[in-house]
Amino acid sequence: MTRLWFIVGLCLATVSCSRQEIPKVVQGNTMGTTYVVQYYGHKDEEDVERQVVKVLAEIDRSFSNWNQRSWVSVLNNGSARAEFSVPNDAFPVVSLSLELAERTGGRFDPTLSPLIDLWGFGPEGKRTTLPSREEIEEASRHCGWRKLLFDAEKRLMAKEVGEVQVNFSATAKGYAVDRVAKGLDAMGVSSYLINIGGELRAGDVTPSGDRWRIGVAPPRGASALEKTEFVELVRNAVATSGTNYRKFSAGDTEYSHIIDGLAGRPVEHDWIAVTVTADSCMLADGLATACLILGKEEGEKLVAEYSGVKARFFRAGP
Repeated sequence: MTRLWFIVGLCLATVSCSRQEIPKVVQGNTMGTTYVVQYYGHKDEEDVERQVVKVLAEIDRSFSNWNQRSWVSVLNNGSARAEFSVPNDAFPVVSLSLELAERTGGRFDPTLSPLIDLWGFGPEGKRTTLPSREEIEEASRHCGWRKLLFDAEKRLMAKEVGEVQVNFSATAKGYAVDRVAKGLDAMGVSSYLINIGGELRAGDVTPSGDRWRIGVAPPRGASALEKTEFVELVRNAVATSGTNYRKFSAGDTEYSHIIDGLAGRPVEHDWIAVTVTADSCMLADGLATACLILGKEEGEKLVAEYSGVKARFFRAGP
């Protein structure tokens, strides 16, 4: 049996496949991370790579907060009440992000760019000192998902306040996985496993009839009671969000990049990672982050609102 290794968010994953059938592989860099696409079929790797690169470039043109020509950047630089058409690629991401913001009471919020930047996780770079309470309060004044004016029927978006800045990174990477999957299906590649920065989606079973088996191991810092578990993917997805993926230290304390929109600061509780399985990688991605912000009790209530979704919470501990 051949065993291929991946990182699922912060969790070590193994993918098992038949020894007789070795998948083709294309890989590269995107969205500040890496991607790996394994697939079966007769399509040449260069053809698949061109398709993947094309799709990811389209996603970047919509969502990159580093690309000043992206749709997100143009929206962020726009004035109050100026209306912007929502591109096809942005529409599902915007819709889900605002839905999760509403269902979490604003703790998950796509308008947290000022706080993300303040805490050193945005384009302006890292910091080594804690922001002051006054700085947090000032940044929070420019946040709030209700300050986004979204007309789903006309596919228009505006900002009620010009200073509002959006960041859809909690759902855009999962959406990119879904879009790559759609592109592969369209070109006749149906058996595949897509991994973008640890967010995965599988197509059909392998030629040998095997499911894509993903082993999810506890992240660093998890309780010794947490054990590796396996999920089997066929036409569904898995995503993980964790507090020790990106962080900075100030004194003896480490601070995560996962920001609670109501508190205006990184989450601080015993749950350090959440892995979600769903039909859509975008949904799994968004729910993993939302559940990590909420914690297990409230996160499980949120997951129960979606059909066919499962979540695993990892607790910190010795």
